[in-house]
Amino acid sequence: MKALIVDDEARVRKAVRLLVDWDAHQIGEIMEAGSGNEAIELIREHKPGLVIMDMMMESGNGIELMTWVNEFAGSTKFIVVSGHNDFDFVRETVRHGGIDYILKPIEPEAINTAVAKAVAAWRSEAEERSQRQRQSIRLNEIKPIYGERLLSALIDDPVTAEATLRRLVAEGVIPGSAGAARLLLVQTDAGNNPLLRRFGGDSELLYYAIVNICNEFLQPQGIGTAFRYWGGPPEIAILLWDVRESVTELISRINQGLFYTLQLRMHFGISSAGSLPGGLPRSAQRLPKPYCAAICCGMRITAILV
Repeated sequence: MKALIVDDEARVRKAVRLLVDWDAHQIGEIMEAGSGNEAIELIREHKPGLVIMDMMMESGNGIELMTWVNEFAGSTKFIVVSGHNDFDFVRETVRHGGIDYILKPIEPEAINTAVAKAVAAWRSEAEERSQRQRQSIRLNEIKPIYGERLLSALIDDPVTAEATLRRLVAEGVIPGSAGAARLLLVQTDAGNNPLLRRFGGDSELLYYAIVNICNEFLQPQGIGTAFRYWGGPPEIAILLWDVRESVTELISRINQGLFYTLQLRMHFGISSAGSLPGGLPRSAQRLPKPYCAAICCGMRITAILV
């Protein structure tokens, strides 16, 4: 943890250095500033957890510094050391979240008690921030899988398809205006050893790369989404709901992107347009594997290699 002492008098800064038991508070770096303006620059650069500051300084007074810290460095804790027993100053300190207001001359017990409170508050909030960050990371890791599971259920489970669609619309995965869709199943070659070796033998990473490449041609235009299909094989599916160009032309462009990046092209099994979500489970259940021409539930499924 870092600390910053702010006072326009060098002797006061030295006194604070001597009076605080920094090791006991596990503060490893102590900086000094002779003005509020200088303090702001140091806070921006070094982000100290604790600021011990004077209220009255020639360049940038304490209230201005407290206001800035409160607005732009909210995690920083500060203690005011002042020669003025002024209620308005105390009130401003409290209003801006100050830990304590200590009068000069500084008593060792008072300053160390205040520092202990400030450090404890900073560490507690830092742990809370760390927990939130870890939770956010876990949620970001889980969210794609959650979306893939929902999209797969939309295809595989006709009983829950309506409820699943509502959740996908609420999550912003599928637009609420989408009334019909096409389903594309992408045939991947799990035995492509040279390609797998490029991904360190990690097939999950390879599928992730293929899905991302496909989505570069879909999501920016808002016409569909590619995802890991959990009802596979095949392992990758594409849901199209707003295609203004020929599907074969879209697949051709996707395959060009795949070839440019991975030096491979994929086979795509394609359904005709059907109602969303009712048509998806029926077409997927009867989609031939390996892909070939077929008629199912009024939807023509064709095999395309581009």
